[in-house]
Amino acid sequence: MDRDGGLIDPPQRLDIRLTTDQKAGVFVAEYRTDGNCTRCKRSSGGIDVFVSLSRNYIGAGRIFLETISYLEDDSFPEGERRVASKIPTHVMLWDGPSDSDVQITGIIEL
Repeated sequence: MDRDGGLIDPPQRLDIRLTTDQKAGVFVAEYRTDGNCTRCKRSSGGIDVFVSLSRNYIGAGRIFLETISYLEDDSFPEGERRVASKIPTHVMLWDGPSDSDVQITGIIEL
């Protein structure tokens, strides 16, 4: 968002990574303005990222959001500047039962 609360356009190339404290794995989404995106799409509120945590094990602990923006800048090698940032989220993951680990227990009283 800009200073006035308006949305700003994302860079032409943006890599989005989700990791955890354990660093057991990483989930990567790639945004490209040419429409060639991986696991994400442009929306009216910015960029939506789709994560299936049951299929993408990234470990337990707090989730961190890492972004790498690729900006055109002639003063850098290859004419491109990479700007990275990493912020913690308020989402925690833990090892243990999940929706696919259903255990049904029933008590029948007669």
